[in-house]
Amino acid sequence: MIVRSARGPDWTKLLELIREGHARSNIASYALDEKFAKELFLTLMLANMRHPVHDGACVFVADLDGRLEGFIIPAANRLCVLGRDLIVSDLMFYCREGADARAAGMLWNALECWASVPEVVAVRPSITNAVGDPERVAKFYEARGYERIGIFLEKRRAAQAARRVA
Repeated sequence: MIVRSARGPDWTKLLELIREGHARSNIASYALDEKFAKELFLTLMLANMRHPVHDGACVFVADLDGRLEGFIIPAANRLCVLGRDLIVSDLMFYCREGADARAAGMLWNALECWASVPEVVAVRPSITNAVGDPERVAKFYEARGYERIGIFLEKRRAAQAARRVA
């Protein structure tokens, strides 16, 4: 298995992963905007491998003999919005159900390598209960030296119900 930058021809396989992840998630009852997803991923693929200071995000895929096992979107943002320094987090990180056991670690290593420029002062993984058990995911990061720094909370609004998929 190799981890590499996503390329245009990967789009159909990425869309399969996006659909699978959405169906497995706790937001599966909400509509997936595939047109927007395609625009976003193709834009990010054009930015692949450039310095995070210049482009802000990219897409890496875990490729096992032509089958995509997962993907990650690392993104650089200014520390506390206005800072000169950057933090890197994952906008999306998904491995298919039954993916090769190496995929998640290799994708995360790609994010860390991408973030290894002097302007990046921290890497902050995002963990939610969107797909799977957040405690299991936290252990994945803690085994790599990450510390817990906070808690995500959510309150769904009634207005969101109108946007759900029938």
